[in-house]
Amino acid sequence: MDDVPGFCQQIMGATGTVFEHVRRDLAAIPGGLSYELRSLVRNVALHEAGPDDHVIECERYGIPQARHRTVVLAIRSDLARMRRNGLLVPSDAKATVTHVLRGMPRIRGRLIHDESGSGWREAVRAAPGAVRGWGALGEGRVLSEMAEAIGSISRLGCPGNGFTPWTTTFEDGAADVAGWLDVPELGGVIQHEARAVLPADVARYMFAAAYAWCFRESPALEVFPRSLFGDRGTGLDSGVTLAPGFGRYRVQCAHRPSTPVLAHISKEGHGFIHPDPGQARSLTVREAARLQTFPDDYFFEGNRTAQYTQVARSIPPWIAKQVAGIVHGILGVP
Repeated sequence: MDDVPGFCQQIMGATGTVFEHVRRDLAAIPGGLSYELRSLVRNVALHEAGPDDHVIECERYGIPQARHRTVVLAIRSDLARMRRNGLLVPSDAKATVTHVLRGMPRIRGRLIHDESGSGWREAVRAAPGAVRGWGALGEGRVLSEMAEAIGSISRLGCPGNGFTPWTTTFEDGAADVAGWLDVPELGGVIQHEARAVLPADVARYMFAAAYAWCFRESPALEVFPRSLFGDRGTGLDSGVTLAPGFGRYRVQCAHRPSTPVLAHISKEGHGFIHPDPGQARSLTVREAARLQTFPDDYFFEGNRTAQYTQVARSIPPWIAKQVAGIVHGILGVP
């Protein structure tokens, strides 16, 4: 059974939580069968285990993403006495966004109806002007970072494509997950292409990434310069209700695991801004797949929206493999 942690804590009327219902249902299956529910992360007595004892915090086990999921292992009671328990082994160090993304090809962002890239470059060069006069204490540092990023855009040739010849490299510190992701014989990177955005979003992405680079955290909506939202402002002072997404601009900070890759990435990338200010874009399908720990040769079918959806609505394969190893050991299969 898999779901977000809150699932097992939900109340079902006056009869208890969902988790308690699962326990009762597995203890009273027709035919006299029953199951023991075991934790994959804590060595606790079976009768004492609660919902929190089944939450897998993926970032503790080599996943470069802070994805928390509830996984309950059920073993038939007549076999449970003969089967040893197994637990996931925490990694020595956390895998971060940098560990799995930095060695990928750098690509430029793109604008809607701008295949040449000239409009995107113009939007990047104009971005500091929208930030200048911000008035915050860190304005100088952020503008300096944005200026440095502008100096690098001439080296970004294209917005990516279906296949890019490339020799993948990984940052030190994530050897286990790197070995799982890397497929050298592929000879490149697949499905690594920037999605098109509006010119205003280029400036927002660039500012947010530069801010995160300087201060090691994604800027909250209250931090954004009002000028980046045009005549509408941010709505914080005037009470204006902004379009959905205006409050969801988030950079995936380079030095830590990413936030969960959720299904709304298939609709827009505001919550998944790349940490490199010079690229001024959101994550590609392949970058999202790496954060989810899909091996580099795993191909996602359909259009780009469908591909993002497939990435997001999944359990990280590297966690699934570790869980499968525990189940394999419990079954005692050669």
